[in-house]
Amino acid sequence: MEFPGLKRGTVRLVPHQEQWKNSAQKAMILCKNLLGDVVVETMHIGSTAVPGICAKPVIDVAVGVRDLEAVKAQQKVLEKHQIIFRGEDVPGQLLWVKGDFERDTRTHHIHVLRWNSPAWVDYLNFRDFLTACPEAAASYERVKIALARQYPDSRAEYTAGKAKYIARILRAARKWRRETEGCSRRISTPLGEVIATASRRHLLELSLLPEPQGRVVVPAGENTVLDRVEVWLSRYFSGEKVSPAELPLAPDGTDFQRLVWQKLLEIPYGETVTYGDIARTIAPGRMSPRAVGNAVGANPVPIIIPCHRVLAANGLGGFSCGVDIKQKLLKIEGIL
Repeated sequence: MEFPGLKRGTVRLVPHQEQWKNSAQKAMILCKNLLGDVVVETMHIGSTAVPGICAKPVIDVAVGVRDLEAVKAQQKVLEKHQIIFRGEDVPGQLLWVKGDFERDTRTHHIHVLRWNSPAWVDYLNFRDFLTACPEAAASYERVKIALARQYPDSRAEYTAGKAKYIARILRAARKWRRETEGCSRRISTPLGEVIATASRRHLLELSLLPEPQGRVVVPAGENTVLDRVEVWLSRYFSGEKVSPAELPLAPDGTDFQRLVWQKLLEIPYGETVTYGDIARTIAPGRMSPRAVGNAVGANPVPIIIPCHRVLAANGLGGFSCGVDIKQKLLKIEGIL
Protein backbone atom coordinates (compact mmCIF):
# COMPACT_ATOMS: atom_id res chain seq x y z
CA MET A 1 0.00 0.00 0.00
CA GLU A 2 1.41 3.42 -0.99
CA PHE A 3 2.46 5.66 1.87
CA PRO A 4 0.40 8.87 2.20
CA GLY A 5 3.14 11.38 1.45
CA LEU A 6 3.36 14.83 2.99
CA LYS A 7 1.38 18.05 2.71
CA ARG A 8 3.26 20.59 0.63
CA GLY A 9 5.33 23.08 2.66
CA THR A 10 5.16 21.13 5.93
CA VAL A 11 7.71 18.99 7.78
CA ARG A 12 7.02 15.62 9.36
CA LEU A 13 9.63 12.94 10.00
CA VAL A 14 8.81 9.26 10.28
CA PRO A 15 10.98 6.17 10.94
CA HIS A 16 12.66 4.54 7.96
CA GLN A 17 10.33 2.27 5.98
CA GLU A 18 11.34 -0.61 3.73
CA GLN A 19 8.61 0.29 1.25
CA TRP A 20 10.47 3.49 0.36
CA LYS A 21 13.01 1.50 -1.64
CA ASN A 22 10.28 -0.22 -3.66
CA SER A 23 8.44 3.05 -4.26
CA ALA A 24 11.64 4.68 -5.50
CA GLN A 25 12.31 1.74 -7.80
CA LYS A 26 8.83 1.99 -9.32
CA ALA A 27 9.27 5.73 -9.92
CA MET A 28 12.68 5.20 -11.54
CA ILE A 29 11.34 2.51 -13.86
CA LEU A 30 8.41 4.73 -14.83
CA CYS A 31 10.70 7.67 -15.66
CA LYS A 32 12.95 5.44 -17.73
CA ASN A 33 10.01 3.96 -19.61
CA LEU A 34 8.49 7.38 -20.33
CA LEU A 35 11.70 9.18 -21.27
CA GLY A 36 13.57 6.33 -22.94
CA ASP A 37 17.09 6.99 -24.16
CA VAL A 38 17.04 10.53 -22.78
CA VAL A 39 17.79 8.94 -19.39
CA VAL A 40 21.37 7.84 -18.71
CA GLU A 41 20.87 6.66 -15.12
CA THR A 42 18.43 6.96 -12.24
CA MET A 43 19.04 6.67 -8.51
CA HIS A 44 17.20 6.84 -5.19
CA ILE A 45 18.62 9.75 -3.20
CA GLY A 46 18.07 11.71 -0.01
CA SER A 47 17.24 10.48 3.48
CA THR A 48 14.70 7.87 2.35
CA ALA A 49 17.61 6.14 0.58
CA VAL A 50 19.66 5.91 3.81
CA PRO A 51 18.74 2.87 5.95
CA GLY A 52 17.99 3.42 9.62
CA ILE A 53 17.29 7.15 9.79
CA CYS A 54 14.01 8.99 9.88
CA ALA A 55 12.90 11.06 6.92
CA LYS A 56 10.03 13.00 5.46
CA PRO A 57 7.71 10.48 3.73
CA VAL A 58 8.53 11.88 0.30
CA ILE A 59 10.72 9.83 -2.04
CA ASP A 60 13.55 11.69 -3.80
CA VAL A 61 14.68 10.28 -7.13
CA ALA A 62 17.43 11.68 -9.35
CA VAL A 63 17.14 11.24 -13.11
CA GLY A 64 20.41 11.80 -14.90
CA VAL A 65 20.15 13.02 -18.50
CA ARG A 66 22.44 14.58 -21.08
CA ASP A 67 19.87 17.06 -22.39
CA LEU A 68 17.50 18.89 -20.05
CA GLU A 69 15.57 20.41 -22.95
CA ALA A 70 14.71 16.93 -24.22
CA VAL A 71 13.00 16.24 -20.89
CA LYS A 72 11.04 19.50 -21.03
CA ALA A 73 9.78 18.42 -24.44
CA GLN A 74 8.19 15.37 -22.79
CA GLN A 75 6.17 17.42 -20.28
CA LYS A 76 2.77 16.36 -21.62
CA VAL A 77 3.79 12.70 -21.62
CA LEU A 78 4.88 12.92 -17.98
CA GLU A 79 1.75 14.82 -16.95
CA LYS A 80 -0.43 12.02 -18.34
CA HIS A 81 1.16 9.84 -15.65
CA GLN A 82 0.61 12.44 -12.90
CA ILE A 83 4.23 13.62 -12.93
CA ILE A 84 3.89 17.40 -12.75
CA PHE A 85 6.54 19.96 -13.61
CA ARG A 86 7.39 22.47 -10.87
CA GLY A 87 10.20 24.42 -12.51
CA GLU A 88 13.91 24.79 -11.90
CA ASP A 89 14.06 24.46 -8.11
CA VAL A 90 17.84 24.90 -8.04
CA PRO A 91 20.04 26.10 -10.92
CA GLY A 92 20.57 23.32 -13.43
CA GLN A 93 17.90 21.01 -12.00
CA LEU A 94 14.29 20.49 -13.06
CA LEU A 95 11.80 19.44 -10.39
CA TRP A 96 8.87 17.13 -11.13
CA VAL A 97 6.49 15.89 -8.46
CA LYS A 98 3.99 13.10 -7.84
CA GLY A 99 1.26 13.01 -5.21
CA ASP A 100 -2.36 13.65 -4.36
CA PHE A 101 -2.84 17.14 -5.75
CA GLU A 102 -6.42 17.48 -4.53
CA ARG A 103 -5.13 17.06 -0.98
CA ASP A 104 -2.00 19.11 -1.77
CA THR A 105 0.32 16.26 -0.76
CA ARG A 106 3.53 15.03 -2.36
CA THR A 107 4.81 11.45 -2.46
CA HIS A 108 7.76 11.87 -4.85
CA HIS A 109 10.20 14.57 -5.85
CA ILE A 110 11.89 13.75 -9.16
CA HIS A 111 15.04 15.79 -9.71
CA VAL A 112 16.13 15.89 -13.36
CA LEU A 113 19.72 17.03 -13.86
CA ARG A 114 22.71 16.48 -16.05
CA TRP A 115 24.15 13.04 -15.50
CA ASN A 116 27.58 13.11 -13.88
CA SER A 117 27.35 16.85 -13.12
CA PRO A 118 28.76 18.04 -9.76
CA ALA A 119 25.24 17.93 -8.28
CA TRP A 120 24.76 14.36 -9.50
CA VAL A 121 28.03 13.28 -7.88
CA ASP A 122 27.05 15.05 -4.64
CA TYR A 123 23.74 13.17 -4.50
CA LEU A 124 25.63 9.90 -4.95
CA ASN A 125 28.33 10.71 -2.39
CA PHE A 126 25.82 11.95 0.19
CA ARG A 127 23.76 8.76 0.00
CA ASP A 128 26.68 6.34 -0.05
CA PHE A 129 28.63 8.08 2.72
CA LEU A 130 25.70 8.16 5.15
CA THR A 131 24.86 4.54 4.31
CA ALA A 132 28.43 3.44 4.97
CA CYS A 133 28.93 5.61 8.08
CA PRO A 134 26.08 5.08 10.59
CA GLU A 135 27.55 7.58 13.09
CA ALA A 136 27.45 10.35 10.49
CA ALA A 137 23.91 9.33 9.53
CA ALA A 138 22.78 9.40 13.17
CA SER A 139 24.31 12.85 13.65
CA TYR A 140 22.47 14.12 10.57
CA GLU A 141 19.25 12.59 11.86
CA ARG A 142 19.57 14.50 15.14
CA VAL A 143 19.96 17.77 13.24
CA LYS A 144 16.85 17.00 11.18
CA ILE A 145 14.75 16.10 14.23
CA ALA A 146 15.67 19.36 15.98
CA LEU A 147 14.84 21.43 12.89
CA ALA A 148 11.57 19.56 12.29
CA ARG A 149 10.44 20.41 15.81
CA GLN A 150 11.38 24.04 15.27
CA TYR A 151 9.83 24.46 11.81
CA PRO A 152 6.94 21.95 11.39
CA ASP A 153 5.01 24.34 9.12
CA SER A 154 7.90 25.81 7.15
CA ARG A 155 9.70 23.52 4.75
CA ALA A 156 11.77 26.45 3.50
CA GLU A 157 13.21 27.26 6.95
CA TYR A 158 13.76 23.58 7.69
CA THR A 159 15.70 23.17 4.44
CA ALA A 160 17.72 26.35 5.02
CA GLY A 161 18.60 25.15 8.51
CA LYS A 162 20.12 21.96 7.12
CA ALA A 163 22.22 23.68 4.45
CA LYS A 164 25.46 24.22 6.39
CA TYR A 165 25.37 20.76 7.90
CA ILE A 166 24.78 19.17 4.50
CA ALA A 167 27.76 21.10 3.11
CA ARG A 168 29.93 19.58 5.88
CA ILE A 169 28.61 16.12 5.10
CA LEU A 170 29.44 16.56 1.42
CA ARG A 171 33.02 17.59 2.22
CA ALA A 172 33.40 14.52 4.42
CA ALA A 173 31.77 12.34 1.75
CA ARG A 174 34.22 13.41 -0.94
CA LYS A 175 37.15 12.69 1.36
CA TRP A 176 35.64 9.32 2.29
CA ARG A 177 35.20 8.40 -1.38
CA ARG A 178 38.83 9.18 -2.15
CA GLU A 179 40.20 7.39 0.90
CA THR A 180 38.08 4.24 0.56
CA GLU A 181 38.06 3.80 -3.20
CA GLY A 182 40.87 5.92 -4.61
CA CYS A 183 43.50 4.16 -6.68
CA SER A 184 45.97 5.45 -9.24
CA ARG A 185 47.72 4.48 -12.45
CA ARG A 186 50.80 5.75 -14.22
CA ILE A 187 49.99 6.54 -17.84
CA SER A 188 52.62 7.36 -20.47
CA THR A 189 51.89 10.33 -22.74
CA PRO A 190 53.95 12.49 -25.15
CA LEU A 191 54.18 15.00 -22.27
CA GLY A 192 55.68 12.42 -19.95
CA GLU A 193 54.11 10.21 -17.34
CA VAL A 194 50.82 11.32 -15.77
CA ILE A 195 49.16 9.93 -12.68
CA ALA A 196 45.40 9.37 -12.89
CA THR A 197 43.45 8.77 -9.65
CA ALA A 198 39.91 7.41 -9.66
CA SER A 199 37.22 5.85 -7.52
CA ARG A 200 35.19 2.92 -8.82
CA ARG A 201 32.87 5.34 -10.65
CA HIS A 202 34.70 8.60 -11.32
CA LEU A 203 38.01 10.18 -12.25
CA LEU A 204 39.16 12.33 -9.33
CA GLU A 205 42.52 13.71 -10.37
CA LEU A 206 45.10 13.83 -13.15
CA SER A 207 48.61 14.90 -12.24
CA LEU A 208 51.98 15.37 -13.92
CA LEU A 209 53.57 15.26 -10.49
CA PRO A 210 55.35 12.23 -8.98
CA GLU A 211 53.31 9.25 -7.84
CA PRO A 212 50.89 10.27 -5.06
CA GLN A 213 51.62 8.86 -1.65
CA GLY A 214 49.18 6.46 -0.04
CA ARG A 215 47.45 5.48 -3.28
CA VAL A 216 47.06 1.94 -4.57
CA VAL A 217 48.60 1.84 -8.04
CA VAL A 218 46.61 -0.55 -10.22
CA PRO A 219 47.37 -2.02 -13.66
CA ALA A 220 45.02 -2.13 -16.62
CA GLY A 221 41.83 -4.08 -16.09
CA GLU A 222 41.54 -3.43 -12.36
CA ASN A 223 39.68 -0.12 -12.56
CA THR A 224 37.38 0.53 -15.52
CA VAL A 225 37.48 4.32 -15.05
CA LEU A 226 41.26 4.35 -15.32
CA ASP A 227 41.03 2.06 -18.36
CA ARG A 228 38.77 4.62 -20.04
CA VAL A 229 41.05 7.52 -19.08
CA GLU A 230 44.05 5.76 -20.57
CA VAL A 231 42.20 5.20 -23.86
CA TRP A 232 40.90 8.79 -23.85
CA LEU A 233 44.39 10.24 -23.42
CA SER A 234 45.79 8.03 -26.19
CA ARG A 235 43.08 9.24 -28.57
CA TYR A 236 43.61 12.87 -27.54
CA PHE A 237 47.37 12.81 -28.10
CA SER A 238 46.78 11.12 -31.45
CA GLY A 239 44.92 14.25 -32.55
CA GLU A 240 41.38 12.96 -32.17
CA LYS A 241 38.74 15.49 -31.06
CA VAL A 242 37.63 13.58 -27.98
CA SER A 243 35.13 15.10 -25.54
CA PRO A 244 35.44 15.30 -21.73
CA ALA A 245 31.78 14.19 -21.62
CA GLU A 246 33.00 10.70 -22.53
CA LEU A 247 34.54 10.32 -19.07
CA PRO A 248 32.91 10.27 -15.60
CA LEU A 249 34.52 13.20 -13.77
CA ALA A 250 34.25 14.09 -10.08
CA PRO A 251 36.92 16.68 -9.21
CA ASP A 252 36.81 17.85 -5.61
CA GLY A 253 36.65 21.58 -4.95
CA THR A 254 34.55 24.42 -3.61
CA ASP A 255 31.18 25.20 -5.17
CA PHE A 256 32.71 28.17 -6.99
CA GLN A 257 35.65 26.15 -8.29
CA ARG A 258 33.37 23.43 -9.58
CA LEU A 259 31.16 26.03 -11.27
CA VAL A 260 34.21 27.40 -13.10
CA TRP A 261 35.38 23.89 -14.03
CA GLN A 262 31.93 23.23 -15.50
CA LYS A 263 32.40 26.30 -17.69
CA LEU A 264 35.75 24.89 -18.85
CA LEU A 265 34.01 21.72 -20.00
CA GLU A 266 31.86 23.83 -22.31
CA ILE A 267 34.86 25.18 -24.28
CA PRO A 268 34.97 23.32 -27.63
CA TYR A 269 38.06 21.48 -28.80
CA GLY A 270 40.40 23.82 -30.69
CA GLU A 271 38.87 27.01 -29.29
CA THR A 272 39.85 29.37 -26.49
CA VAL A 273 38.24 31.88 -24.13
CA THR A 274 39.68 34.36 -21.66
CA TYR A 275 39.37 34.47 -17.88
CA GLY A 276 37.28 37.59 -18.38
CA ASP A 277 34.91 35.75 -20.74
CA ILE A 278 34.18 33.16 -18.05
CA ALA A 279 33.74 35.82 -15.38
CA ARG A 280 31.15 37.56 -17.53
CA THR A 281 29.17 34.36 -18.11
CA ILE A 282 28.99 33.67 -14.36
CA ALA A 283 28.34 37.15 -12.99
CA PRO A 284 28.42 39.98 -15.56
CA GLY A 285 30.16 43.03 -14.15
CA ARG A 286 30.45 41.52 -10.68
CA MET A 287 33.32 39.03 -10.94
CA SER A 288 37.00 39.60 -11.53
CA PRO A 289 39.00 37.55 -14.04
CA ARG A 290 41.50 36.98 -11.21
CA ALA A 291 38.91 35.01 -9.21
CA VAL A 292 38.25 32.84 -12.25
CA GLY A 293 41.99 32.44 -12.80
CA ASN A 294 42.47 31.15 -9.26
CA ALA A 295 39.73 28.56 -9.78
CA VAL A 296 41.12 27.55 -13.18
CA GLY A 297 44.55 27.11 -11.63
CA ALA A 298 43.11 24.77 -8.99
CA ASN A 299 41.66 22.38 -11.61
CA PRO A 300 42.67 18.86 -10.45
CA VAL A 301 41.98 17.24 -13.85
CA PRO A 302 43.99 19.26 -16.40
CA ILE A 303 44.01 18.27 -20.07
CA ILE A 304 40.63 16.50 -19.70
CA ILE A 305 38.95 19.49 -18.04
CA PRO A 306 40.58 21.83 -20.58
CA CYS A 307 41.97 24.69 -18.51
CA HIS A 308 44.68 25.07 -21.18
CA ARG A 309 42.00 26.62 -23.42
CA VAL A 310 41.70 29.66 -21.14
CA LEU A 311 43.98 32.56 -22.00
CA ALA A 312 44.79 35.91 -20.46
CA ALA A 313 43.42 39.01 -22.17
CA ASN A 314 46.87 39.83 -23.54
CA GLY A 315 48.70 36.51 -23.75
CA LEU A 316 48.79 32.85 -22.87
CA GLY A 317 48.33 33.29 -19.15
CA GLY A 318 49.52 30.74 -16.63
CA PHE A 319 49.05 26.99 -16.35
CA SER A 320 49.32 24.74 -13.31
CA CYS A 321 51.42 22.20 -15.21
CA GLY A 322 53.72 24.83 -16.73
CA VAL A 323 53.30 27.24 -19.65
CA ASP A 324 55.41 24.96 -21.88
CA ILE A 325 52.86 22.17 -21.40
CA LYS A 326 50.04 24.63 -22.15
CA GLN A 327 51.72 25.56 -25.44
CA LYS A 328 52.09 21.90 -26.41
CA LEU A 329 48.42 21.19 -25.72
CA LEU A 330 47.32 24.22 -27.72
CA LYS A 331 49.52 23.07 -30.64
CA ILE A 332 47.95 19.61 -30.54
CA GLU A 333 44.55 21.26 -30.96
CA GLY A 334 45.78 23.53 -33.77
CA ILE A 335 45.41 26.73 -31.75
CA LEU A 336 49.09 27.75 -31.89
